[in-house]
Amino acid sequence: MERHFMSRGGAVAYLVASTKHLGREHKEAGPGGKHREIQRRIDALEQLILDVRAGRVHALKTPTAEIVIMD
Repeated sequence: MERHFMSRGGAVAYLVASTKHLGREHKEAGPGGKHREIQRRIDALEQLILDVRAGRVHALKTPTAEIVIMD
């Protein structure tokens, strides 16, 4: 697993880009289970963005990398 160190602003930018990517998938998904799952992931990312901005989160793990937020 890769480890990345980034600023709080960089982590927010990464999460916003991930949310936008999921938003495109959300538009393409038809109604049903996949659509709801993508919406849940978008909602979770939006909450995570708020938590990172507020300083409540100092590290994130994705399936392929760990992101450590440096203040």
